[in-house]
Amino acid sequence: MSDQDPADQAGRGTSHGVAKGPERNADVSVATAALPTVDISIVGPERKNPLLPFSLLGRAEELEAKAADTKPLLGDFIMSGQATMIYAAPNTGKTLIVLNLLLDAIEQGRIDPDRVFYVNADDTSKGVAAKARLLKDVGAHMVVPGL
Repeated sequence: MSDQDPADQAGRGTSHGVAKGPERNADVSVATAALPTVDISIVGPERKNPLLPFSLLGRAEELEAKAADTKPLLGDFIMSGQATMIYAAPNTGKTLIVLNLLLDAIEQGRIDPDRVFYVNADDTSKGVAAKARLLKDVGAHMVVPGL
């Protein structure tokens, strides 16, 4: 009978993850040296959770008092105070729809055109020129990276 652990004989190491036998010591020590160490003292009950300063627990009344009502900004689906993402295949009219909604909102007085900065980062030169004309007519700004 061998003195070697049965798990070691099968080539899987021991249940503690420590390989036995002189032929494996070099491989294991190299792999073990490359593993990061974790200081378990930082997760004990005596340490405060680092997320506690960001917790909103007990602040519901304050948040309710400060909460802004959402209202339609562009059409009925882009609301003020919210981030909105519109996605669809290329050349399906996303920009056309949003610019149309923007121009309507400016004409209706819901949006101050001087506070509009349209970032046009993926258009052709003809597209940039056309949008510059549209936005100029209502007094809105356009920014084009590289121009």
